[in-house]
Order: sequence, then C-alpha cells, then structure tokens
Amino acid sequence: MTKDEAIKEITKNPKWYIGVMPQSTASNFLASYRKGMSKEKTINSFLSKFGYELKTESQWGKKKN
Repeated sequence: MTKDEAIKEITKNPKWYIGVMPQSTASNFLASYRKGMSKEKTINSFLSKFGYELKTESQWGKKKN
C-alpha cells in the first residue's frame, strides 16, 4: 500500500490518534500532509508510530510481530 493508502487506513476511524499522540499533533500532521508540506522523514515517523513499515521503496505494510 502507498503512503496515502496507509494514512487513509489509519485515519478512517474516529479518534484514531488516541494512545499514540495528542490530538493537536495528529491534526497538525494531517493538515501539513494534505497541503503537501510534510517532510518524508515526518511521514515515515508518523506511519511507524501506527505500526507500518516500509516494505519496498514506495510500499508500506503493517509490521508483523
């Protein structure tokens, strides 16, 4: 799945950020991401916090424990 698909998957549920980050951090990230202003490092960090890892150069997937 792409970055966009992974972020849509994460954010599809209400209050998806609870237990991972404060609401303000989550909304600031999404606003920045939607404007295209997020750095690649920030996007990667965001996805990692929700259990996603980079599978190939542009494909993300859930980590297997």
